[in-house]
Amino acid sequence: TDFGASFVDAHIGSVSLSPNGKKIAFWLQARPSLYKDPQLAVLDLETQQVINYCIPGTYRSYFTVPVWSLDSRYLAVQSQYEPNAGWVILVDTQGGWAAQVAEIVQGWPAGWMAEP
Repeated sequence: TDFGASFVDAHIGSVSLSPNGKKIAFWLQARPSLYKDPQLAVLDLETQQVINYCIPGTYRSYFTVPVWSLDSRYLAVQSQYEPNAGWVILVDTQGGWAAQVAEIVQGWPAGWMAEP
């Protein structure tokens, strides 16, 4: 990706390739921006389009990897609002919505459970 046309400075944090290999989720911190903290973004490898989901991370989220569901539709990410407190956010990349699904004190989403 080339963010140079839109931003003076851009940093990409932890990245995660979807299981079907069609999308990459990552934390994007860019200047100038309305947001101080990194934002969750997804690059569609087929269309080369980037969607910023406007879900804030923090310096710590910047290092936690977004976790894809096994069907490559959903993402689970950590959004921290205090040094030792945050939310787990579920993002539906096809439906275009996100929701807080848990509050966490320490830790972050690590994976998905599947039926045997």
